[in-house]
Amino acid sequence: MKSIEEKEEDSMERPLEKIGATLKVTPEKIKELESTTRIPKYRHPLFIYKNNTRKIKNIGSCKNFLCAKDQSQISELQKKVDAYLKNQKEIENYQYFNTEFLIEDRNIYVVKINMLITYKNEDRNIIDVYSNIFNENNTLASWFTDKVAFGLGKVWQQYLSHPKKNDIYESQINFQIENGKIISQEMIDNTKIYERKIYIEE
Repeated sequence: MKSIEEKEEDSMERPLEKIGATLKVTPEKIKELESTTRIPKYRHPLFIYKNNTRKIKNIGSCKNFLCAKDQSQISELQKKVDAYLKNQKEIENYQYFNTEFLIEDRNIYVVKINMLITYKNEDRNIIDVYSNIFNENNTLASWFTDKVAFGLGKVWQQYLSHPKKNDIYESQINFQIENGKIISQEMIDNTKIYERKIYIEE
């Protein structure tokens, strides 16, 4: 029996063509690998303001961001989305991936609802179902009540992997939103509050 070191030497002497010839990657194997690829159940919502897009963590809403946090107010939008998906015979199952909001004219609107859809033929895709269902470009998020801190300028403090902390930008607008309408907003200069740090925090 050869040692690990001897086996490593043998493998290093083999040309790439021979190594490649021994690998058997069939269409079935590719399908299996694709089906086991880890895709998160959902991601944090995206907010758009004056052509800037930010990922905002720790939002006070239900998991799919289409209803109140305690789910006491299920939006008509969510009901229509669920009804549409249940009527699609080629779909095996689905789950919410993330929702995109637009802040404009002192209101907050839904502009995209991205779903992770598994089809009966085992294909999986992330689809914007909002554009497939509704003729309107956006819908008022009348169930949405929370504070949104929207960063502007360059990143001042960076939290690449923290599950709840948002990146801090040079400045930010704190939007206080009730039932989809902005009731107040405040501009903050973060360069006078925080020391600049670019780092990864687990």
